[in-house]
Amino acid sequence: KQPLLTGVLWGLAMLSKYNGILLGLPVVMVFFRRPLHLAAATLLALVITSPTLIWNAAHHWEGFQFQLGHGLGGGGGVSTFLEFLGGQLGMGGPILVLLTLWWLMRERSVLLLKVAALLPLLFFGFASWKARGEANWGAAAWLSASVGLGLSGLGKWRRAALALNIAVVSAGTALLVFPPRQIWGAPGIQKLHGWSYLNRL
Repeated sequence: KQPLLTGVLWGLAMLSKYNGILLGLPVVMVFFRRPLHLAAATLLALVITSPTLIWNAAHHWEGFQFQLGHGLGGGGGVSTFLEFLGGQLGMGGPILVLLTLWWLMRERSVLLLKVAALLPLLFFGFASWKARGEANWGAAAWLSASVGLGLSGLGKWRRAALALNIAVVSAGTALLVFPPRQIWGAPGIQKLHGWSYLNRL
């Protein structure tokens, strides 16, 4: 059942967002010594994400080309890289970010989780040198980091991180849903409401 469940979850990840492909390395690590399980998981993942593949094949791979251009198309540099890092601090929250750094450097835990946490940050950190990065690109890293921290012995700090992150997410959501006039031009507001909505206000 393990390769089948892995294939289903990996396929759903790729079906929901292209960067689900980054889970390929952790999957290879899990089934490195079991090639038949690796093949089964990969095949099932491809079947599940096949609607995306079929659509792209029928439209000159437009979706993939857009994402490659969006992520590596130029216009990046030190400023966009620092902006990406700042976005990770805002997304994870200061306590979770600090705990994750400690966990990565000091805590003895499953290597698989550390790879799954680091890979999105390294890949999209590199991409942010090439183009303007977005904070949500590295979101998957914090899921793996949260699991790793959940298995560690930092109960008090985990609760503090949870409380702070809930506060940050609630405040961010309130700003996006009910934006003050001063931040109407922010990209996040534009994406959520659209220019037609903003023009009517």
